[in-house]
Amino acid sequence: FANPPAIGLGQGALAGGPSKALAFVAGRHMSYLRAGHYLRMLVPTGSGLRAWLLAAIKTAVGNFPVPKNLAGSVDEHLGAFKKHLKGPEQERLRSHVQKLLAAAPELDLKKWVAGVDLTADRAGFLLSNDLELATAVVKASPEESAGVPQKDRLKELQVYAVSEEYLALRHKLGVAIGS
Repeated sequence: FANPPAIGLGQGALAGGPSKALAFVAGRHMSYLRAGHYLRMLVPTGSGLRAWLLAAIKTAVGNFPVPKNLAGSVDEHLGAFKKHLKGPEQERLRSHVQKLLAAAPELDLKKWVAGVDLTADRAGFLLSNDLELATAVVKASPEESAGVPQKDRLKELQVYAVSEEYLALRHKLGVAIGS
């Protein structure tokens, strides 16, 4: 966790291995650097994400109800927003929260986490272009490393591997068959 966000390579990556497996892992990690996805890495738990979200909402709607079990965390995070975000940044956060609440008053954080994690798998697969190897990497990763069960991740990768979206991206990258 750095500012700006960065990826560090440990001994495992430096030791080498199949280049396509490394490409899959690198693609997954790079996808988390996308604006809006980085938070998934900073706050990996559902209750942690919920507390930060509620704190952000409370910056815009001060009397927003908060569950008692999260009140302490929400207050702590709200204090961090007040301390570290200055005038224009606080106003931008309020604006984003108001737009979010207007567009989707019923937020599903589990669905968001699943979407971010499946996007990471797709980015990894896009870079590796090896479904068999991507499948092996997903199977070798701990079940709790993603917000989606392993069998669903594998199914989604298989569907994505034959999708128009995937083929179009490969074409745009100039690595499609026949391009």
